[in-house]
Amino acid sequence: MITFAVVGHNEATLLPNALRQAHEASRPGEPVWFVDSASTDGSGEVAGSLGAEVVRAPLGKGRAVSAAITRCRTRYICLLDADVESTTRNTPATLREALERSRADMVVGEFEWPEKSFRPVTTAIWDPLTRALFPEAAAAIARVPLSGFRVLDV
Repeated sequence: MITFAVVGHNEATLLPNALRQAHEASRPGEPVWFVDSASTDGSGEVAGSLGAEVVRAPLGKGRAVSAAITRCRTRYICLLDADVESTTRNTPATLREALERSRADMVVGEFEWPEKSFRPVTTAIWDPLTRALFPEAAAAIARVPLSGFRVLDV
């Protein structure tokens, strides 16, 4: 069982995309939440109208993620950023497939965005951090880790 937690602050416009993907990836009985990080634009109402349970959280992504993990009652939680403009694949479904295939403790998404350069952050922070904390995973470091999209064992 996986809890799908879409996390956001003032994302009413883009929120339907992420929630649609989460609902499509979920199986019967699996919760789909919008973790509302103190939105003031009606994001919670949008999420509720789309069938998501709204979980109120303090302002700040870290606080919202912490609130979701603390509240989670399934073994796994799939954390998704709410501001998904478009994707070629269903991100939470892809994360679920990778989890089921690997049984890893955490699966982090990666992406390609040719118009925008993310490489300096990846090279300066992500690669050394991964190598220091998870040396066994050094060969599998994502080109551009998408930390806002991950599934992990709670």
